[in-house]
Amino acid sequence: MNRGDLVSVSQRHAAAEALVLQERFADLFTDDERETARRRLKERGYLPPCGG
Repeated sequence: MNRGDLVSVSQRHAAAEALVLQERFADLFTDDERETARRRLKERGYLPPCGG
């Protein structure tokens, strides 16, 4: 695995975590899971839109 592969994996994880925070998927995840996704995205510098 090269650096480009790692970036791609990281981006996919961030995309999945961003989906967890979308209102339409709220019922599929616990509060703890959504908070974990929110924290991980914040650590990567991602700022969710208002209400996210």
